[in-house]
Amino acid sequence: MIITDYYKFVHHNGTKYRFDCEMSTQSYDPFEILKNKKDELVVYISENTHTKAGQKGKSDLAISKSNHISSIYRPDVETNLGWGDVYQDALLFRFTDFKLSKDGFVEDATIEIFVARGYKADRHNLYAMFADGELDEEIQMIVEKSQSTL
Repeated sequence: MIITDYYKFVHHNGTKYRFDCEMSTQSYDPFEILKNKKDELVVYISENTHTKAGQKGKSDLAISKSNHISSIYRPDVETNLGWGDVYQDALLFRFTDFKLSKDGFVEDATIEIFVARGYKADRHNLYAMFADGELDEEIQMIVEKSQSTL
């Protein structure tokens, strides 16, 4: 299996950029170590100020929690898919109602994160497989393994 971990984050009104984890496999240490004292996993999605890749390679949005976690690349804004990376791992993103205005994200905006450990160098090919539906079976299996984090 290529997809090893799954996290679903949802935005609720009252904050501009905060997303709370509502479902996950609770198995990916780079995310699990971000839990707060209440054992909640919260991240923030906002404009990307991280420029490690240089201005030309910079994405519009990023995931952070006091520090940069991953940029969010959306090669085709007509789709609800994207990609990023953490350390040596590829991240694939699926968005639902993912709209940002001056007041923040809309209620119930959702980002699902599918982790492919060790596949950072192959993230473009994985994104193509993801967009073409070639990972649908794996994605369904990993989502079914996830648990509510509420």
